[in-house]
Amino acid sequence: MTPRRDFRIAKVGVAMAVYRPDILFLARQLVTIREQAYTNWVCVITSDSPLDEFTSDPRILPFMGDLRFVWLQNGERLGHKKNFERAIQEALARGAEAIACSDQDDVWYPEKLAVLVEELRAAGPLSLVHSDLNVFEDEARGITIESAWRVEQRGVGNARPRHLFVRNVVTGCSMIFDAELARRFPVIPAEVGFHDHWYAITAASCGIVVALPRPLLAYRQHASNVLGARPFIWNPKLPPGNRLAEEVNGRMIRWREFRGLVLAAMREGVPVGLPFRMIFLWRLDQGFGFILAGLAQLGRDRPLARLRIRIGIGKFADGIAAFGRLFRSRRK
Repeated sequence: MTPRRDFRIAKVGVAMAVYRPDILFLARQLVTIREQAYTNWVCVITSDSPLDEFTSDPRILPFMGDLRFVWLQNGERLGHKKNFERAIQEALARGAEAIACSDQDDVWYPEKLAVLVEELRAAGPLSLVHSDLNVFEDEARGITIESAWRVEQRGVGNARPRHLFVRNVVTGCSMIFDAELARRFPVIPAEVGFHDHWYAITAASCGIVVALPRPLLAYRQHASNVLGARPFIWNPKLPPGNRLAEEVNGRMIRWREFRGLVLAAMREGVPVGLPFRMIFLWRLDQGFGFILAGLAQLGRDRPLARLRIRIGIGKFADGIAAFGRLFRSRRK
């Protein structure tokens, strides 16, 4: 795909997907969006629960009169991913030239949009920029300076398609991307778990993904998070005894999921090169390509290394299973 030559960013669409939000947390987040130093934005809020459950609350009423906030209720429950898909497309329909995504309960720092817009302009068309984020659980005790990237040992430098198809390093609430990506790839496939993973893949395949090592928001961690920042724990051992077969079967399933992800991206028009197709779609290497790539990353990005090795084992086991099925069918 050829990048656009007239790349510019003026209006930012903030896509917020909500479902039965905590009113106090939502009001706090809306305040931090309203107080952004970058002022040319529209915030589209798509709700998977009835709006009248919370929009009449005195803490939310001030935002109902602000025309920059657009409130939409889904006709049926869409779920987290498709709710964001709708919010993104609604923002695009309102003239957004860049898309930023927002959770319903975080705290944005005042400079967040301004910094991300500037970085996206520098990155160029069809690209995505994401920042580090602080993590906190109790706002009354203050926001910790703990970096989510450091907690997770997140290898944000590995953001090429060959990395991102295996492991997503982009957090949706910290990202901004060229709205043209949402125009070209409007549907988030069923094979993709989350909206941020989809737009990280499309940006890496068509432009670039830029990691900004600067926290621009505080991520509220609590029991009802869809995902959360979790410390990385290295555990490369296979379980003993009767759990071994279960573990190997799980890795086979994981390999098939990643293969399905690549096929879904190709189906939606994401450019996938021939060498990449060989390792993800063909059985000729029996998984050793993944395993060797994982071993090469052991000293630099252990989470990615572990995933690649596990996928390689799954691909190898799936190949053996396929050979067994073929052998048994021929004997009949």
